[in-house]
Order: sequence, then structure tokens, then C-alpha cells
Amino acid sequence: MATSIGQRIKKFRLDANLNLPQLAEKTGITKGYLWQLEEGQTKNPTLDTLVKIAKAVDKTVSEIIHGKALFTPTKGERTEIPRSLNEFIVDQQQRGESLTPDDIQMLAQIHYRGRSPRNLQDWQTLYSVIKSVSRKK
Repeated sequence: MATSIGQRIKKFRLDANLNLPQLAEKTGITKGYLWQLEEGQTKNPTLDTLVKIAKAVDKTVSEIIHGKALFTPTKGERTEIPRSLNEFIVDQQQRGESLTPDDIQMLAQIHYRGRSPRNLQDWQTLYSVIKSVSRKK
């Protein structure tokens, strides 16, 4: 199993029968930068970069980051995690505080008055409150 983001990008690219120039064309990301990502010479790609790559290889950002889809509804159909939540997941990973699959599933299901948090700051606030409340006895 591929263990780094770069290794997963390469695996998913090859699984999609794409070479580096083809992936570069589909994503608008330079071939050199993609190669550096795959070889581990560049770390912590932006969310925008991950989203472009994920779309090009028909995967989710979660699959690229963690190697598997972290949220699958009970019916078995694949549901995309909201973009703002993906941004929060990447932000947490870059801080060295990766979320567990259970945390992501719980967050993806939160709706208040018909909507879920809409930006990184909303997710950070919500997650901070949840962590704070869950520590109390």
C-alpha cells in the first residue's frame, strides 16, 4: 500500500492509465511539480492542487491523503466531503493533527438549520468546541 501522498498520487495516476504529461494536461499543474510530489521532493501540496489531482484520477481528496475514502454513506454510494471540510482536513494534517475516519464522518454529517459549516474557520471553531465538550466529564 502506498504510504505517502506522493506515492498514492503516482499509484492513482497509473491506475487511471495516465502518464505525467497527461496528468499535467488534465490538472493544469506542471509535469515537474507533479513528479516532485510523486517522488516526495515536495510535500504539503495545497488543497487546490489535491482537488485537481483527485478529479483527474477519479478519486477523492481523502483517498489521496489517507489512501481510502473516509466517508461512505450507509447505502454504499460514494458522497464527496464538502470542499470546506476537505480544506479543514488538509489544514489539520499539515498541523500534524490528522483527523480519524470517525471524526470526519461525524463532521460530514453535521448540519445546523439545514447547512454545514462553510469555511475553514467555521470548521476549526466547530471542531474546537466538540473537542472541548467531549473532554468534560
